[in-house]
Amino acid sequence: MNGFTLFLIAVLAFIVFWIIITRAGGAALTRRRVQTQTTLPSDFKLAYEEVSFPARDGTPLVGWWIPAPNAHHTLIVCHGYNGTMDTVMVQAAAAVKAGFNVFTFDFRAHGRSGGEVISFGMGEKEDLLGALDFLRGRGIERPGVWGFSMGAATALIAAAVVDGFAGVVADSPYAYLKNTLARQIAQRGIPYPIGWQFAAWSLVAAAIHTRGRLDQVDPILWVQHVRCPALIIGVDRDPFVTESELRALAGKTTPPAACWIVSGTGHATAFTHAPRDYLAQLRAFFGA
Repeated sequence: MNGFTLFLIAVLAFIVFWIIITRAGGAALTRRRVQTQTTLPSDFKLAYEEVSFPARDGTPLVGWWIPAPNAHHTLIVCHGYNGTMDTVMVQAAAAVKAGFNVFTFDFRAHGRSGGEVISFGMGEKEDLLGALDFLRGRGIERPGVWGFSMGAATALIAAAVVDGFAGVVADSPYAYLKNTLARQIAQRGIPYPIGWQFAAWSLVAAAIHTRGRLDQVDPILWVQHVRCPALIIGVDRDPFVTESELRALAGKTTPPAACWIVSGTGHATAFTHAPRDYLAQLRAFFGA
């Protein structure tokens, strides 16, 4: 067996190995997340109603309606990847106590809601639009949206699709999904360029499960079409999303979105790090 034949065998073996691991990566990224935390509104002494409603594409979802006394605004609060509405209850409770009605829910393939595949905003925008439809059924026409990480990215995408929101507060949205996934991989010691390639090909493989191209869910492709005011919130120690990416998102909206960067904390933790300042930003943005 000559050297060229050995080289071809090695190349073929690498290609097969790469296909196997990226398909496994795509399956792992999109698989259903189970609920690991239970934090109810009643834990904060808040009255609430658990409701079931459909996403716009019919996926069954579960949410909590948490009214505030004498509220003048309503917020849809959207959790991030791997989370549930339980994981944003601290923020939701603070919003209720600040005078906002809150509607929060589990995205598809998370927690109590139906669905088996996560799609990083492609299907999740249908969930958020289903939440909008649910609130319209209760006479609330233009709620605001407050999203975190994947929930923030989904909020920006949904606000580009419909003119139905009073405003969007997007906390730690990714601009480019591949970049964010590559940085997550880099946290495990894998060099960023290799991680980026793995993330890119894993997203290609994930299309088998999502039945759609995940390279099209980058919010940077959508924000220029956002049809309501937006506030982009980030932090200076985020290992997954850079400040320049956040400012790029803010600069592409029309008119440019406000961008508030909180110092001294990590991904999607601005609220827990500076709750008073954060609530002041929230109230000012929504005119509460």
